[in-house]
Amino acid sequence: MKIVNLTILIFLIFLSFIAVINTKDQYYVYSDLVPLYATKIHPYHNPSETYDFGKLPYPEKKKENSDLEEKLSDKIEGEVWYKTDHKIVFATNSTSTIWGYVRMDKRKIQDFQKAVQQEYVIEFELDGLPFKVLVGIEENSKAFLFTHHDFILQYNHDQIISVKVELSRDNVYELTMKNPNKICKFTYSVSWHETKIPYKDRMKLYQQENNQSKIRWISITSSLVVILLFSGSIAGIIWNGLKKDYKRYSKAKFDDLEDYKEEYGWKSIHENIFRFPTKTFYLSSLIGVGIQFITLTIFISLFIGFDLYIPHREGTLIIYALVIYALTSIISGYFSSKSYKFFNGRKWALNIILTNFLFTIPLVFIWVFLNIVSSAYKSTSAQNLGTSLKLFSIWFFIGVPLNFVGSFIGRRISVSFSLPCRVNQNIRLIPPQKWFQKVKFLFFISGILPFSLIHLEVYYIYSSVWGNQIFELYFVLFLAFILMITIVVTTTLALIYYQLCLENYKWWWNSFFIGGSVSIQFFLYSIYYWNYQSKMSGFLQLSYFFGYSLIASYIIFIMFGTIGFLFSFYFIRKIYSNLKID
Repeated sequence: MKIVNLTILIFLIFLSFIAVINTKDQYYVYSDLVPLYATKIHPYHNPSETYDFGKLPYPEKKKENSDLEEKLSDKIEGEVWYKTDHKIVFATNSTSTIWGYVRMDKRKIQDFQKAVQQEYVIEFELDGLPFKVLVGIEENSKAFLFTHHDFILQYNHDQIISVKVELSRDNVYELTMKNPNKICKFTYSVSWHETKIPYKDRMKLYQQENNQSKIRWISITSSLVVILLFSGSIAGIIWNGLKKDYKRYSKAKFDDLEDYKEEYGWKSIHENIFRFPTKTFYLSSLIGVGIQFITLTIFISLFIGFDLYIPHREGTLIIYALVIYALTSIISGYFSSKSYKFFNGRKWALNIILTNFLFTIPLVFIWVFLNIVSSAYKSTSAQNLGTSLKLFSIWFFIGVPLNFVGSFIGRRISVSFSLPCRVNQNIRLIPPQKWFQKVKFLFFISGILPFSLIHLEVYYIYSSVWGNQIFELYFVLFLAFILMITIVVTTTLALIYYQLCLENYKWWWNSFFIGGSVSIQFFLYSIYYWNYQSKMSGFLQLSYFFGYSLIASYIIFIMFGTIGFLFSFYFIRKIYSNLKID
């Protein structure tokens, strides 16, 4: 357990560091200027198709690199910060203030027309508060540009609590080629309203209770009831089956050959049940990385639970996840080596290398592909070489060394435990199985029930990541994760016990694949969501959507496959420990 305690200590130090750097509060006094920043533009339904705000010919603005440095998280999110020429004064109202003028030549009209037709939005940020503004609207095949923004802000004493923008159909500019070189005036109004909402709760305004929250609570409650009933029923069936088996197997003497034939089922394979599988270096690496992902999920849940995650800062969450992944690499190395030592492995170098690159190689491949596509579209989502090297360095200079340390510890100090049954040198033949009894079929269907019970949470996650909703109720999500583990474990144990009764002793890989089978339903739902529940379009957005969905499915496969394997190992070891072997 020393390796776990060390990892927890490292994480707590990291958590304390994040808590310190996230405690910056902004205070204002009357007459202070409040800067307004434009960060990016993108089609409303394509959040990954981001472009530079400077692409649109709005009034004068300048890139901001002084007090707001180009952070790594901003680059990951595809943000290029522009300080606009708005003169927003703290707690001071203003009406119809001129932002600037733009002479609308043909090129500028075409740029705005394209933005309006594709429903572009501008992402702004004021005092750390994000908001989106629609560029314009299209009516009767005519494009209209919004030229006036009404800023409505709330403040509590000397701090800003909220900001929103209202648009009016009365303040638009018709984008037509009939009157080129016409001057377009952009204006804005500011109204301040005092509120008693504390500054620490201002982000909760993005997560207010609504009907969707009630639906999620109802859904998770019904899932909890179904899972408890299902798990209880399966546990009862397995328990009754084991009691009958133990009673039948407890006969110590056989009067004749006919009685001896009664020994069938999972006892008859006790001399082969712990025969090690093939490709143990793969299995060991998967187990190590799977336990690392479980740890990573728990730590990120704590990270969110301590309110250290700003809902609209996906780039920050990605960086923190990468750092925690690097720090927990010591866990994957430790458990991978410990598992490989248990399997009497000899290819230690291969095991260590595979553990390091089992997840990172597919991730880097997809990252490079998305970067190439983004660069071809000239999107700000494309990461330059410097950003890519920084992200790579976090893993290479922290994660890889810690993985080697964990592997060394796991190999040197771990003690293998005894197994309840000895392995016979003679390999037993597995009886023929019907098509619906084979593991390949079970692999494709076993994830249907677990996914069906949490699919609503997956929908809300997708609506947050790929839509324009702010995700809320993280406790419900964590509860769904626990329920998911419960139903996956129950399903895996039921099917593995079923396979043992069919005298199939090759449970090692089977338990991993059955546990990880929910990843198939997850990816199939991604296809369904793209086609029927979203309005995303275009090859760039499609690449990001399915690229990230593949990575998420791969993580789910490794993580839940590991959970299924570990519980199956404990279950099988337990039932054979209580068996009287002649």
